Parts: sequence; C-alpha cells; structure tokens
Amino acid sequence: MSTLHRQVVKEKLNSSRFFVKTETEGLDMNESEVDVDYEGRDEFYDENLKTRGFSVEERSRTNEFVKIDNEDFNALWSGYFERSLKIGPFQVYLTLPKLSETKEETGMAFFIMHHGAGSCGLSFACLAKEITEITNGSCGIISFDVRGHGVSDEVFRNGLLDLGLEELCKDFVRIVQLVFQEFGLDDISEIILVGHSIGGAVLSHVAKNQLLPNILGCAVLDIVEGSAINSFSTMMYHLLKRPKSFNTIQEAIDWHLKNKILKNEQSAKVSVPLLFKKQISTDTNKTKWVWKVNLNETEHFWHEWLNDLSNCFLAIPSAKLLILSSKDRLDKTLMIAQMQGKFQLITFQNTSHFIHEDLPELTAKSVCSLNPFIPSYNPYK
Repeated sequence: MSTLHRQVVKEKLNSSRFFVKTETEGLDMNESEVDVDYEGRDEFYDENLKTRGFSVEERSRTNEFVKIDNEDFNALWSGYFERSLKIGPFQVYLTLPKLSETKEETGMAFFIMHHGAGSCGLSFACLAKEITEITNGSCGIISFDVRGHGVSDEVFRNGLLDLGLEELCKDFVRIVQLVFQEFGLDDISEIILVGHSIGGAVLSHVAKNQLLPNILGCAVLDIVEGSAINSFSTMMYHLLKRPKSFNTIQEAIDWHLKNKILKNEQSAKVSVPLLFKKQISTDTNKTKWVWKVNLNETEHFWHEWLNDLSNCFLAIPSAKLLILSSKDRLDKTLMIAQMQGKFQLITFQNTSHFIHEDLPELTAKSVCSLNPFIPSYNPYK
C-alpha cells in the first residue's frame, strides 16, 4: 500500500462525517415487527443506497443503550467491538483495523462473521475481542444480526420471515460492501470468513462462488452436512422441549448455562439477551421473555441450508478450516477429503455447539492461522 493511500485511509477512518444519522435515538428491541415488502428490498442492494431511503447510523461507544421497553441494557457490544451501526434493516458490529505507521505490509485483513439460526451477532463478541488482542488490532472485524435476529428488523416474503439461502448470501455480501464503501476499504481489505452452524453454510456458498473479492480463507464452525441432516428429528425434539418463555433475562442466561447450551458465562451474558423479546400477557399483565426467533418455523429451510454443503465447502478455492466439537463427526465426503489433506480440521473437546462462545481464545488462534500475515498459532498451547 502506498504512503499516500495509507494516509487517505487513515483520514477516512478518523473522520466523523461517515454516518448519516437517522432520527432514531435508541434500539427498541420490543418495537413492532417491521414488514419490509420483498420487492422493496431491492432498495437495500441499490448502489445509491443513501438516495433510496436507507441510511447508516453509528451509535457512540460511550452512550449506547439497547432499550427493551423501560429496561435498558447497557451497551452489550462496547467491550468487544469499536462501533455499532444500523445499516438498512441490519444491526452491524464493527472494529476497524489499526494501520501501521512504519510497515508497507500490515497484514490487514477483515474477519467477517455470520451467526447461525436463532443466534445473534454478539455470539462472536468474545471471539472478536480475542482476535483483536492476537492481531494487536491490525485486523478489522465485522459481525451482524441476521434478518429477524438480534436487533435487526424482520424481512418477510409473502408474510413469512424469509431465511432462504440466496437471500442470506445476498444480505451478507451487501452489508460487507456497504461497510467497506463507507470506510474506503474496497481496495485494501482482504477477507477471512467465519461462519457458525448455518452461518457456515452461508459463507461456504459466498466463498465458493467468490461473491466477495480477496477471500483469504473460510472457517466453518461446528456444522457437517451428513450429521446435521441425520439429527433433524432430534433437533426438533429438543426445540419442542425447551421453555417457551422466561420471567427474566437472567433466568434465560442461567437456563443456557445449566443445560450446557453455553458453557462460558461471560459470553452468555452478552449474547443471550438478544435472543429474546419482551412480551406482556394480556390476561395477567405479567412480563415474560419469549424467543425472538421461533426455530420450529424455520424447518422448511433446513434442507436448503444443508443440501450439498460438504461439496460446497470443499469447492472453496481459498484456504478452508473446519472446527468441530468432539460430539460432531465428519460425513463420508469430508472424511475422504480430510485424509487427502484438502482442508484443515480442528476438534475441540468439552464444548457445546457454540464452540466460539465456549472457547473464544482457542477459536481465535485457530481462525487467525488463515491469515498468512499473522504468525502461526498452535491452538492447543
């Protein structure tokens, strides 16, 4: 990168003019669901986004509250990400890279995350913090709430939440494009994709089809096509068994930890609150917390998400990393490919499905190995 180009980028990173503020002053997680007409979604993908009614809003790190009716959650993201943005219907969490003053090659890359169904962008909070520490801030990080998840708005097709694979890929690519455009990073940023569960399926398609330029590698966390498809009936059984509501958010956090859905209390305190929305009973006038996403209603997407995933992952032209919990197993396609050395496999012991939340430090060291500019790490040290 030339010295002039570096100076231009630094000025853009430090500028306060980037964001067009909207009139919204808080993030009301309990506001009425936003039904965005499907055809109207084309506006989000228009190159002239800001002239088509969408805007980008930055929320300051020092005065950020996620509002749930009269109960304020202090900025859950602020200890883990540098900025929180609202881009169209999507809530985005961002840390920008620090540029070196002395080195022509900084190894600057962006780690870009995609969470799984029913989760949220802050499930990567602890991982993001570890990556920032490992890279000494030289790499940027982007995470976001998928449509209908976390603080992002719902986007419907024919009255139903549309979580089709093509739409999720399109959302992801456009969000990255808009963030890079806002900060003038198009020409210098290299990308490492990190997807958990269904997020791994989405990013496998993004990487295979090279829907974004300069993809250095793709890390897929705890999803295997064969074992996931075979567990559909078990998955539905567990979804039907889980509580439909909780009296408090703390009760929800405790349930996740007690049942070993998550094993890291720090991460649970950050991610679990965004999985729920407040609901007031019309009969008793009592408040309860219900799941923001009804995973049972996503069942018709499951086969679409997973169909031919193993072959898709193997067809990624860049570096490939698969991290599994000890409970998961490779299917036949991946087993043969792994013996042929076609991808890197790491297995973590004693974790839940949310391996990046349970073991953020080990996960960070592992995904950082995909960046050739960062010294290699042994994730088991």
